[in-house]
Amino acid sequence: MNASQRSAAVIVIALLAVFTTWRVRVFMHESAPEQAAEAQSTSSETQRSNEREQVELNAADSLSLLDVSGIGPAFAHRIIRYRQLIGGYTHREQLMRVYGITPENYLRMEPQIYVDTNTVAFKTLRTNKARNNYANAPYRQPAYANPRHPGQRFNSQRQPETGASLSQAPRPDSLALQASATAIPASRPASTITLVNVNTADSASLLRVPGIGPGTAGRIVRFRDRMLFFRSVEQVAEVWGIRPENFEKMKPYLKVGDLSAYPRVYINEWDESHLGRHPYIGYKDAKILVAYREQHGPFKNAESLRWVLGINPELPGKLEGYLQF
Repeated sequence: MNASQRSAAVIVIALLAVFTTWRVRVFMHESAPEQAAEAQSTSSETQRSNEREQVELNAADSLSLLDVSGIGPAFAHRIIRYRQLIGGYTHREQLMRVYGITPENYLRMEPQIYVDTNTVAFKTLRTNKARNNYANAPYRQPAYANPRHPGQRFNSQRQPETGASLSQAPRPDSLALQASATAIPASRPASTITLVNVNTADSASLLRVPGIGPGTAGRIVRFRDRMLFFRSVEQVAEVWGIRPENFEKMKPYLKVGDLSAYPRVYINEWDESHLGRHPYIGYKDAKILVAYREQHGPFKNAESLRWVLGINPELPGKLEGYLQF
């Protein structure tokens, strides 16, 4: 190639480079809105997917609960039963009271669930619980009584009509004798009831208490091990599966005894795993308490817990008598 041909080749290559650069810029300019729209669509789909993963505990049915990681058919059934028993969930940590749900399972399902107490479903659950409590309440009106004597039985024979022979009617003394023989014995006085210490009794001892079966006895013992001890007999009603009417049966037979020898919750020494095992604290509040303790120093008394933001406001009152500083 001579000099003129080489110059022409350089000019052609330069023009091709300019043209290619121009086309690339035009293509990028035209495809930018489409890429932005696609990215926005992907973000919206991801957000909707995350919203679909959030399940409201008071309104979810069994199929919706099965979409939550860590919840199987048995757990879904127990969650719904416990929801009806307590009249709706007020916070997510109440799932820790459902029988069989371990702390590991709760941590898996916690990001996928939430509780809303302003929904119609929650108000319906509260209303149904109030109605059930009213329906199961004992009648206290003196007028509501069986007019028939408790020992008197139905007489299958026809009563004598007016003018019939008096010899066919039973004699008054025989009626009195029959009533005394079949009368319901009086209830045993409270002084003769053998009280069972709910803090020291094993499952076999608890079976002697009216209203406690094998399953309930096992749950009471497991709940007591996590609580360290029962501060009052009324705390037994917090055990999962104990109905109010059954608790009223067993309450007169239970006692808590001396509480001075039982271990306490070392709020300034235990880590998250130990604190979170207590039913009143839970793993969520345990993390907050440990973080606050590391930042501000050890807790001095139960009132200092009220300065911790993010924990259950009822926690300081519930832990009264359980803390060791």
